[in-house]
Amino acid sequence: MISPDLKKQLRYRSWHRGTKEADLLMGGFADKYIDELSAHELELYQKLLNENDSDIMDWIFGKKPHPTYIPDHFIEKLRNL
Repeated sequence: MISPDLKKQLRYRSWHRGTKEADLLMGGFADKYIDELSAHELELYQKLLNENDSDIMDWIFGKKPHPTYIPDHFIEKLRNL
């Protein structure tokens, strides 16, 4: 079973990134999708949250390829927020 505390922590970290743009993207993603993610996907999302905002933004906007550990559907969902 997935801990509600983990989801709460991930939501908080998503909305407190350091840049307003990243807050809106990651926070919006968390609000919309976090309850749908499997335990494995939550682990991957937690790993994604450890990345730099500038790298995440480059991946979302296609300036650089995203790491292979990040599922393509995460990036697509972030692009479509």
